Amino acid sequence: MIIAVFLTTVLIVFLIQWYYERKKYYKFADLIPSAKNYGILGHGPHFLGKNDEGRFKLLHDLCLKYNHLIKLWLGPAILWVLVNDPKSIQKVLLSPVCLEKPFFYKFLRLDSGLISAKYDVWKIHRKSLNYSFNLRILQTFIPIFIENAQKLVNDLAVNIGKTKEFDMLAYTSKSALNMICGTSFGLDIKNITMGDDVFHALEKLNRAISARSQSFFLYSEPIYRMSKYYRDEMESRNVCYSSADMIIKVKRKALEDEESADNNDHEHNVDTDELYRESLERFPQLRSLKKEDVIDQIKASLQKKVTQAGDEDMPTRKIFIDHVICNDTKFTDNEIRDHVYTVVAAGSETTALQTAHTIMLLATHPEIQERVVAEIKDVFFSDAVEVNYDNLVKLEYLERVVKESLRLCPVVPVIGRETQAPIKIDDDIEIPAGITLLINFYTLHRRPDIWGDDAEEFNPDHFLPEHVEKRHPYSFLPFSGGQRNCIGYRYAMIALKTLLVHLLTAYKFSSSMTYKDLRFKTDINLKLCTKHLVSIEPRN
Repeated sequence: MIIAVFLTTVLIVFLIQWYYERKKYYKFADLIPSAKNYGILGHGPHFLGKNDEGRFKLLHDLCLKYNHLIKLWLGPAILWVLVNDPKSIQKVLLSPVCLEKPFFYKFLRLDSGLISAKYDVWKIHRKSLNYSFNLRILQTFIPIFIENAQKLVNDLAVNIGKTKEFDMLAYTSKSALNMICGTSFGLDIKNITMGDDVFHALEKLNRAISARSQSFFLYSEPIYRMSKYYRDEMESRNVCYSSADMIIKVKRKALEDEESADNNDHEHNVDTDELYRESLERFPQLRSLKKEDVIDQIKASLQKKVTQAGDEDMPTRKIFIDHVICNDTKFTDNEIRDHVYTVVAAGSETTALQTAHTIMLLATHPEIQERVVAEIKDVFFSDAVEVNYDNLVKLEYLERVVKESLRLCPVVPVIGRETQAPIKIDDDIEIPAGITLLINFYTLHRRPDIWGDDAEEFNPDHFLPEHVEKRHPYSFLPFSGGQRNCIGYRYAMIALKTLLVHLLTAYKFSSSMTYKDLRFKTDINLKLCTKHLVSIEPRN
């Protein structure tokens, strides 16, 4: 009896203390509008009984209705605030107190990956890796993009003349993975044991992480470990990690062999005795030094010149994996694996999905597709005209088409931030520290008050210069914004354009589906509820 009273007292004291610690959050939450709150259950009942599509649609509808701020309680303790208007989104993404990711990013188990790392870690790693994604480097990737685009065109040829439609995503997935292996790791996927299993593992992993993030009960690690999702996650993670480890092993061996060959060439090709004699003639003061010391200085000077010369040339070797493995930051093995995994997951799936989404949009809008093809023919009017960066820039209508595809189908539809200190969103509302903020790009990109009455329609003219200048700069954020934006946004745009130029030059795409049939759901990325079903016929 005494023990029961004692435990009850402890529990009551704990609950009182917990309530007062959370009181400021409840007081703040009272200022934010929302749908009906079911008390201790929060807003969970609104989402019960709905599938992935239904939950995503409900979130979209709520954000349209409460188009400034809306709160969502997951039970009595977890509060999410969705920030929906461009001005407030800009304040959040540019604020130094909103650079940390919320707790559910830990579910990715990528402590060093750029997507989920703590800000202090991210800041160092992002600075180290930025060089791998500068425009000069990206231009050297275009031949790899072209090679993979041509292979994709050839792979699609088996579907010519068939009445049954095929899933475009199944093809773009392989192509995007090829691109990542070639551009970021300097590897040819044909020479390594990596392919469909990796992409399927990523999809399965995303579903598990998404299911966990949407279920309050699965936030507990012990409870989550008893679920099917945990088993799916571990099985998929093993596939992805094994592939990442294999990439690192192969690349390290290649770099070691290359360095060894360079050293051997240098030792065999340099006549140090001759250089020593010439140095003494030019600099008599060196006679006071030992011959070995003079030769060491000569070798060091030669190595410095070789390095400087390499830096001045168009970069060809210092790709992503080279920077990760050979960086002055000295990444640990786990950090290297996190970065490799992040690039494979984010890079390949993003490119694969966005290419497939764009093809679906063009297949359901044949008049827009033909206008794109006409522009491509104008720019690449003969085989002598190269597909290079300068010519890709000339494709202004294709640029608008790609942006419109990114508007309607942002691959990452929702992101999160956590406030580290109070931040004023407007004159009336100050968000306290410790609040999870969500930004729904999918809804932001479909607001009628921003995009007009045709906000839900596929209309590339939304990105005509005269329309763009009227909109808030944070109305369109397919790659997020602010300091922690996507490092690979330029990569994605160049890759997408290169793929589309080759695909649309080779084939006319059509679909039995209409634009209205395209319904979306989300795990981590935005997915169609159906397959990307298209058919092709060759162009002349």
